[in-house]
Amino acid sequence: RGGSSTSKVEVLNNGERIMFSGTLDTKTLGGAGFASQTTRAFPSFSESKYKGLKFQVFPQKDSIGSFCIILKVSSRANYQYLFEASSARTITTTWSDFLPFVRGRPAKKAPRLDPRKIVGMSIMCRSYFGMQEGDFKIVLGKISSILQSK
Repeated sequence: RGGSSTSKVEVLNNGERIMFSGTLDTKTLGGAGFASQTTRAFPSFSESKYKGLKFQVFPQKDSIGSFCIILKVSSRANYQYLFEASSARTITTTWSDFLPFVRGRPAKKAPRLDPRKIVGMSIMCRSYFGMQEGDFKIVLGKISSILQSK
C-alpha cells in the first residue's frame, strides 16, 4: 500500500531471544501504519493437546510500547494477541485470547481460532490509526506452546 514503516528481527543469545525493532511511520498513509516480521516455519497444533502460547517480554528504553502477536491462518482473517511492553514479564495466552482481525480492524463475524489451521506467526507494531508512531524495539524470549493439563 505504499507505507514507509520499517522493521527487522535480530536473533540474540543463540536463538533464546529475538529483538524486533524499527520505525513506525504514520505520515505516509495519513495515520495508518504498521511494521511486522513473519515466519512460516510454524509447528502444527492439535486443539486438544495445546491450549495456547507463552513468551517473555523485555521492553527496551525509549520505545513505543504496544505490540501484537499474530497467528496466520489460511483465511482472510488473522488472529491477534495485543500486549503492552511496559514491564519485563512472561505472558501466557490461550487460543481464545487471540482475536480475529481483517486489515487491522476487529472481525466480529470471523470464527473462533482453530489452532490446527495456523500456518504462520508474525510480530507487529502498528499505529492504531495514528495513536503511536516512531522508533520501537522489544526483545522477546522463546515463544513456546502450552500443553493442556491432564
